[in-house]
Amino acid sequence: MSYSMEHSQHLRDTAEEQIQFFTNKVRIFADFQDELQKWISVTEKIESVSEITVNNSPDMDFVLHCSVCALEFPAKLIVKHMERCFVRNEKQSCYGTPNKSQVNPYNIFCEQFNKANNTFCKRLRVLCSEHYKSTENATKVCGYPFAWNKNKFRPVIKTFDDMQALLQEGFCHCPRKNCLQHHNWVQNAMGLIDVELLNLLIKLDEWFEKKRTLQVSETMRGDVLSLFCDKTVRSNTSVDKDNSILVCTSSDSGLADDMQYQNAEQFMNATMAKIKGADYTDCSDVCDGIMQVHFKNITGK
Repeated sequence: MSYSMEHSQHLRDTAEEQIQFFTNKVRIFADFQDELQKWISVTEKIESVSEITVNNSPDMDFVLHCSVCALEFPAKLIVKHMERCFVRNEKQSCYGTPNKSQVNPYNIFCEQFNKANNTFCKRLRVLCSEHYKSTENATKVCGYPFAWNKNKFRPVIKTFDDMQALLQEGFCHCPRKNCLQHHNWVQNAMGLIDVELLNLLIKLDEWFEKKRTLQVSETMRGDVLSLFCDKTVRSNTSVDKDNSILVCTSSDSGLADDMQYQNAEQFMNATMAKIKGADYTDCSDVCDGIMQVHFKNITGK
């Protein structure tokens, strides 16, 4: 097996491995969506408890600056204010296209029609400030897992790895509308999953495109038309100092291309000779004959 074939086989195997790897990742994050939706449906049946002592605790009696508008607000209200302030600024921008996407895997994109500019919204559906309607309005309890309060770094795949194990450490029983510590955590968690899912789908599409390009190159390899069209002459370009003329001198790097072209030319000469049914004169023979006649005319012999 030649080096080019071995290299092509290695690239093809690598593409297959990466496609399988990212496909499994996409399935894992799709399962995270289902697990989170199941937990939301469970919290609808759980009764909440009073949270007066939590909201009136001394730990919340200080002032913070809003990261959007830079105004001062009490710590109890800063989270809700930042969300409203962000939504108000986000609605001033439009992210849309005239046509609706033909493919919307896992219902990631919003795709709501905007009558103001006749476009389809291309924000992430869960994080869309204009069109998303919260699905946890029917829930009475907050339901935030206490396991996420631990001060340690964890990747996204570990955050939602096992919801049952996370819930064993307990969850917030405060009323959802009155909980200031975990405001709107469901939308943020779903948005985090969708962002990672979109990144994986983009990488998966890139590897599919690499595989397609490799297959096309393997299909077009070795045919006569490609050999003729793929002739490359490598030359060293220099400038003549007296006449300022570009002078091209061939280098040894084009030797392999010349040999490939000569083999293809010999094959075509043999083919044309069979078609015409007569002897075919090689162009090199004609050139040699012309050079001999020209030389005789010059020397007079």
